[in-house]
Formats: sequence, structure tokens, C-alpha cells
Amino acid sequence: MATTKPIAVAAPGRVLVLGLGRSGRAAVGAALRRGITVLATDDSGEACEQAELVAPEGAVARLGEVDALVVSPGVPADHPLVLAALDRGVEVISELEFAWRLLGPAPLYAVTGTNGKSTTTALLGHVLGTCGRKVFTGGNLGTPLSDAVAAAGKDEQPWDCYVVEVSSFQLERVSGFAPDLAVLLNLTPDHLDRHGTMQDYLAAKLAVFAGAGHSVIGRDQDWPQRAREGGCEGIPELSAADCSSFGSSPLPAGDGGVCWQAEGRTVTAADGWTVKLPDHWPRVAHDLENVAAAAVLARLAGVSGEQFEQALSSFEPLPHRLVSVAAGGGLEFWNDSKATNTGSVVSSVRALDRGLLLMMGGVDKGADFSEVASCGARIKTVIAYGAAAGRIDDDLRGSLRVVRAAGLVGAFAVAVEEAEAGDAVLLAPGCASFDEFADYAERGRRFEQLARDWVAGIGR
Repeated sequence: MATTKPIAVAAPGRVLVLGLGRSGRAAVGAALRRGITVLATDDSGEACEQAELVAPEGAVARLGEVDALVVSPGVPADHPLVLAALDRGVEVISELEFAWRLLGPAPLYAVTGTNGKSTTTALLGHVLGTCGRKVFTGGNLGTPLSDAVAAAGKDEQPWDCYVVEVSSFQLERVSGFAPDLAVLLNLTPDHLDRHGTMQDYLAAKLAVFAGAGHSVIGRDQDWPQRAREGGCEGIPELSAADCSSFGSSPLPAGDGGVCWQAEGRTVTAADGWTVKLPDHWPRVAHDLENVAAAAVLARLAGVSGEQFEQALSSFEPLPHRLVSVAAGGGLEFWNDSKATNTGSVVSSVRALDRGLLLMMGGVDKGADFSEVASCGARIKTVIAYGAAAGRIDDDLRGSLRVVRAAGLVGAFAVAVEEAEAGDAVLLAPGCASFDEFADYAERGRRFEQLARDWVAGIGR
């Protein structure tokens, strides 16, 4: 199922890479590996020994020397250099698009969605690797796709396939990107501080399907119908031969996807392809959906039910994604630091069947926190903290009991003070972490340490 890649951008000419974080540096390395001369610039003045560094104030003047501007995911669409490049007719592409154009013929499987991208990507990569394939697993998950270009160039054996998590930021600037298989797991409000509207956010996500060989979507979700009613185009049709689905509802005739059953703990296809889920994982509904989505992709990639089941039994779920991290004093502590939007907060709350002290806060991403009130029967108190505390309070007060605290440590102290035996303390922030922490993982580790220290101190 390999696609035909276009000719590499600017080879053997030049590209200008904007942004020298992880993705930008990977793009520089990939370009040099393929003989493309690179200019690089970063607003913070970050150095780059591999490429000729251009000062931010001089970057516009150098656009005439390059064939493309390669932008890192964190670069906004209205960045002055991006606007100048577009005005001068210089192609602007994402690091994802750039790397894809440099890849070999091995198939690429793309995973996007608001929630569950990393888990689904990691699981699919694990399954294919367990089946003996040489798999690159990365993208937005952690290792940029450009790193695969450089690594494949050094290795005598090229990758058998690429499993890539792609974000809306990466998909903003793609043109030829054509994954062999592409899945959009779900869609709820997120990154509206970047995209502005849900329509623009959806448009970015749908770019994953524009050149896809086969599309996969959730058939039980309402976003496709709502988007069509709003005049949105480019949404895969479930009745099409090049589209499969996943869900808990019965499979439509001719659908090559799967059906998951929570009670029987199975994932099945119409032709008898079956997976029996292990007892240890998945435990909650949204992870069942992630497994089902990965199962569709794996099945389309030629994995048998027996192979998938065997691989699933050895899969270790990713950290900071609704995991119980400590228990004591009648309380249980759950870390879902990766829940950085309201849709994921709601999923986490609904997954736990007990009274909750819900810790929410961090940097507001433009979401409407009032959505969390829809599962208010389970939430005893929302502890709002950090930069977004005021917004959370405004959106939820009147629907839920809200207490404000000054940071994660303060919120934790309030949670354990207010909790009663049988309750759970849940960190599901619904926000980015950057007011206090480098990333969601650092935030999650801090919460886990607070929880374990509290449990250890009960008997003192």
C-alpha cells in the first residue's frame, strides 16, 4: 500500500527552516542528509551548528535564496516570515510535509484526533513491531518524522513502515502529504487559541484525509454529521470503499472496520477477525475506542487477530493518561495530566465511578470549560488553579462547586482536605502546563509525587 512521493523540496537547492526546537533541528538534519543546503532561523536566537544561522531580522531578505520555508509546529500562521514567504510565492510547508517528501516507499500510517493520538500511535507501532516489522513510531508523539529520514539514510535496512502521530499544527501546512492509512479518532474543542474556530480546527484535522489511500473514522461519533450540516467538505463517507470505521454499534454492511464490546471485551470484524482483550488494559471506554481504531489500522496493514491479541497482551500504556498512581486513607489518586482539553476531562470523569475532587488548571487554550458541568453528578468539587483558574471558575460556578487555589501544590492540598473516604482525587487539567511546568509530563510527575508523599505520610 505504498504511495508515490513527490520530488524532494528544493533538492539540490535550499530551504529555510523556521524554528529550531526538536522538529526544526530534525528537519535540518534530514535536509543535510539528502544533500539539501539549509538556512535556519529562530526568534529566540537559538543556535544551530549544522546549518547557516540567519538572524530573525535578516530572514525575510534571504527568502529569495530558497525554494521553501519549512516551519516547526509551534510557528503560528501569522508569523511575519510566513506571511512574507507567502507574499513572495515561496512555498511554506510543515516539518511533517517536508519529511514525508523525503521518505522512501514504505507505507505510512497517520493518526490524528483531539484525544487518544499518542496511545493509538504507540499501540499500532507496538503491534506492527511485535509482528516483526521494522517500524518507525513518532511524529507529534516525540520523535519527529524528519529523524526517520536521517536514520533510514544511515541504515542498510530501510523502515518497513512509519506510524506517525500528527497534530493539527503539523497539518496546517501540508500539500502533498498522502498517508497510506489515516485515522481521525475524535473531534472536540481544542487549540482554539491557535485556530480561532472549530471550523478552522476541523479543516486542519481533515487535511490528513486529503491524500490518504484509506480513511478510518469513528462511526458512533456525531462530529461528521454536524460538520456536514455546517457545509464542511472532505469528510470520509462510511459507505465508501476506501473508508472503514470503528465503534461499539453494529458494523454496516460492507464496512471493513471493527466493533468493540465492553462487556465481552472483544474487538471483531465482519469476516470473523477477532481479538480478545486482556484484563489489565484497556479499562475505560476511551481506551477501548483507541484499541479499536488501532485494530482497524493493523487489520488493514495485514495483521491477523491472533497477532494483534498477542501484541496487546505485552503493551504498556503510556504514562500520564488516566492512571491510578497511589491509594491510601480511603482515597485513590488518578493522574491524567495529558488531559489538556475539556473533551478529555469529560472522558476521564465519566470513566471513574466515584465521587471526584477534580483538579483543573494551567494555561487556557481557548476552550469552554462549561462542558465539564455535563458530568457534574460525579464531581464533588472542582479545584481551579493556575493561570486559567478565573476562566474555569467563571464557566463552572453555578453548575459545580468551585474552589480556587494558587498552583498545583495548593490545589492538591485543597483536594485532600475536602476529600472523604471512597473519593478519588483526579488531575485532569483541561489546560496546557506552561505556567508552572515544562510540559504535561513534568506536571504529572509532580502530582504523582504529591500523591505518594501524602499516602506515605498517613501513618506518621
